[in-house]
Amino acid sequence: MQTILITVILVFLSFSAWAQKSVQLKFNLEQNRVYRLKSMSEQNMSQTMGGMQRNTTVKSTTDVSLKVMETGKDFMVVEFTFDTIIINTNTAGMNFDINSTLPGDLESDDIGEILSVFMNRYCSNPLFAKVTYEGKIIEFINIKLFTDYVMKDVDSIKSQMAQFIKGRAKTMADPSSIQTTIESILAYLPGTKISKGDAWDITLDMNSGGMMYLIKSHYKLNELKGEVADIAFESAIDPADSEPVEIDGNMITNNIRGTSKSNMTVDTRSGMLIESTGKYHMEGDLSVEVQGNDMLIPTIIDGETRNVGLP
Repeated sequence: MQTILITVILVFLSFSAWAQKSVQLKFNLEQNRVYRLKSMSEQNMSQTMGGMQRNTTVKSTTDVSLKVMETGKDFMVVEFTFDTIIINTNTAGMNFDINSTLPGDLESDDIGEILSVFMNRYCSNPLFAKVTYEGKIIEFINIKLFTDYVMKDVDSIKSQMAQFIKGRAKTMADPSSIQTTIESILAYLPGTKISKGDAWDITLDMNSGGMMYLIKSHYKLNELKGEVADIAFESAIDPADSEPVEIDGNMITNNIRGTSKSNMTVDTRSGMLIESTGKYHMEGDLSVEVQGNDMLIPTIIDGETRNVGLP
């Protein structure tokens, strides 16, 4: 009898060990439960113009909440709330902060105070979207109401930097920029059953300061440890197209490319991110048309990112 019992236990344990070798990796979020994520990044950019080098450092922190309102066969309806966004920019000795927790002031001469008005609105209203169980946005439901509210009074800015500020505000409220912000911390799951060593690819569009990039990422499941998936991924970052775009009144052709390497851990029960860290390097030229003349701006960008799930 004792021998039979031991055999049954060993069979059960071996089955459990086998079961842990594969997992259905997709979002399985509780309806009406609030999930929170924090995203932090630091970017250093060096540009050479007219023989002079200009360095820019951007540090940002974004807290976002999401709540599943409804679920369907192919997608879920998710309420997103940007709880807090704080961005510090230092460029050529000029420093300004954009802080969503402050009301800001449209009459100010400070770039940060003006842009904080729009960021405060950005973080004051929820955004609803249909999202796949892999974390990609199918469509926004209330995007026009959201962006109209954020951009209210933008044409009343009278600062000497009005053109620059309006351009940044419009980029901030552009639907593709909003989608980039959400998918950069949400779109990483294969949506299928995978085992250790399996790989999958995800392609995303990214709007960076009005310039579109195509990010092709290759993911690999390194390990399954209980209910935690350990994943590594590498990304290739390329311009989405070769056509010039108008930014701040100038026509700019983007020839900057790069790569990134990252690691992440994911809760296999919910699909939610536990933590991810990564580094990226980009370099190339920006071709800027100024009054009929082309100017090349060699650019080097290095950055680090860290995303964490919050209780």
